[in-house]
Amino acid sequence: MKAWSLEAINEFNFVEIDKPIAKEDEVIVKVRAVGICGSDIPRIYRTGTYHYPLIPGHEFSGEVVSAGGEKGKEWLLEKNDGNGADVFFECVGKNETVAQAVDLTAHAGHVMLVGNPYSDIALEKKVYWKILRNQLTVTGSWNSSFLHENNDDWHYVIECLKNAKISPSDFITTKRCPPLL
Repeated sequence: MKAWSLEAINEFNFVEIDKPIAKEDEVIVKVRAVGICGSDIPRIYRTGTYHYPLIPGHEFSGEVVSAGGEKGKEWLLEKNDGNGADVFFECVGKNETVAQAVDLTAHAGHVMLVGNPYSDIALEKKVYWKILRNQLTVTGSWNSSFLHENNDDWHYVIECLKNAKISPSDFITTKRCPPLL
């Protein structure tokens, strides 16, 4: 497989990497679309990352294509008996996606809130009850700063784009995405 690999601050290489093989209790996800997160910009261009090499792009959607020798979708349904995810990452920050995260999380599961809030979050009574009755753990994690000030993460990215310090087209590895089914 081909990938853009971050080797050091602001240093990318287009490399060939081994196609992963799912171990027992693992799945392989074929990435269909990926976005640039606000945290990617400082990691790539200013502060560096936890380890190198790194293939950036942690906010993505994809399709389970294999799982530990079993068929992916069948394996997932069998493993959770249709009860939902043990851990659900909510990355949008809207009422409906928070409600969806709660609804699709298994009994005693974990909901991770990382999406910057779009507006005030107001839980409907049925969502609140599901958190209580399913004994869910809801945890928040810092995503990026959007403070409507010139020194927040989002304004930094906009300035980099405006001044051609970064070019999004340099990070596009395909011009056409297959339809999501």
